Amino acid sequence: MTHETPESDAEFVIVGAGPAGMRAAIDAAGHGLKVIVIDEQDQPGGQIYRRPPQAFSVKNWLPEKIYESGRLLHRQVTDHEKIQFVHSSSVIGLFKEVADHRRFRLVVNGKGRCFDIRANHVLVATGCHELPVLFPGWTTPGVMLAGGVQVMLKSQQIVPGETFLFVGAHPLQLIVAEQIQRAGGRVAGVVFAQPLQRLLTVLKSPATMLGQAPRMTYFFNVLRKLRKSRTPIIFGTTIVGVEGAQAVSGAVLAEIDGSGAVDATRTTRLRCDRLALCFNFVASSELPRQAGADCHWSASRGGWLIRHDEWMRSSVSGLYVAGEITGVAGAEASQEEGAIAALGVLLDAGRLTQDEAMRLARPVRRRLADFEKFAGLLARLAHLDETLTDQLATPDTLMCKCQEVTVAQVDAALTNNLDISSASALKLYSRVGMGLCQGRFCHYHVLRKIAKTRNLAPERVGAFTPQFPVKPTPVGDLI
Repeated sequence: MTHETPESDAEFVIVGAGPAGMRAAIDAAGHGLKVIVIDEQDQPGGQIYRRPPQAFSVKNWLPEKIYESGRLLHRQVTDHEKIQFVHSSSVIGLFKEVADHRRFRLVVNGKGRCFDIRANHVLVATGCHELPVLFPGWTTPGVMLAGGVQVMLKSQQIVPGETFLFVGAHPLQLIVAEQIQRAGGRVAGVVFAQPLQRLLTVLKSPATMLGQAPRMTYFFNVLRKLRKSRTPIIFGTTIVGVEGAQAVSGAVLAEIDGSGAVDATRTTRLRCDRLALCFNFVASSELPRQAGADCHWSASRGGWLIRHDEWMRSSVSGLYVAGEITGVAGAEASQEEGAIAALGVLLDAGRLTQDEAMRLARPVRRRLADFEKFAGLLARLAHLDETLTDQLATPDTLMCKCQEVTVAQVDAALTNNLDISSASALKLYSRVGMGLCQGRFCHYHVLRKIAKTRNLAPERVGAFTPQFPVKPTPVGDLI
């Protein structure tokens, strides 16, 4: 893997060096394609295989067996001479060339400048980010997302607090809680909104569980360690507020009754200085949508997901997608989709025949089908009815923290302007989604609010239009 200044003209460019991007790069380069991989971090790995900076090394980085495939991918990528890695850089624009619609123009921002790369084939594998939930105090310093806590632990070897309380609906929070404990932090508890009975429905799918034996073994080992440390694991409860004005000093929890209603009369207070939320994930699909790729909405699998065919081709010729932007399914499924996308590129570039591509794809598709079954089961367990999270926000709660737009202001905009029926229209009227996060934190809730108020399907409401640049970019870098 080389790090020199990238060529301005490329055959195959991959955006994102996570599991899908790394797998695609290795397989495409193995068949002779020269590959450019662009990523925001200084080393490949993505969020799940996040590595410390090159300035220091860590003994026993991600030692667990479940991360073995990620360690192997990293070695293969870094050792391959046909893979060029453009690190610490963001793709802020993806467009079809005006003069030649068979090619793409990628606008890249990194190291204090912007530059263009033109490519015949582009794979977008930009992953996902966690979904914040709106409740009074969610913007208080000390409220974090569980993935952010894990990133600091993996990449910087830092426990970013003293006493952590994890609240959400996704089993990932159990894994992060155990990692925090192992690193020396204290965990006040892990709180699930679902009742225990719902989570136990996983036992009704023994074949799916057995097909993911390494994952399940790791997960049950995490549970065993948390139980051994007497960490409280609480079910049927959620967050309704925080204590502390300048910083989190505690959390207010409320029970959820059998009908799914939050019971404000049955509350508990737990002391913590870090509240880690882990409810759901949102696909980072802005670039393919900017390029015009067709998408569809799935609240349980990541929001706006990119449609694709059997070779991971999007509706835009030459543009491929893989990983969480096709549906949040985990690192293993992402790797297999990356492999299929690479075969699709090789097929379309004339490096493989149809028969060769089909033969190579057959075992990959079998593995992917198993991972997708498990991902579907996990999505059904972790996804909450939106009516639950609707109950958590009050009129004064910020919906868009970047522009400081409250729930009451959004409600008023919709009440007083009956012609507003899309996310982009509400954005223009209220400035919601116009901040530095560019709607990544508030978009889900904006869409939900409009859909509920106007009685529209999410596809009718639509997404925020992914404007250039899709990531915050210094003006000085653009000129």
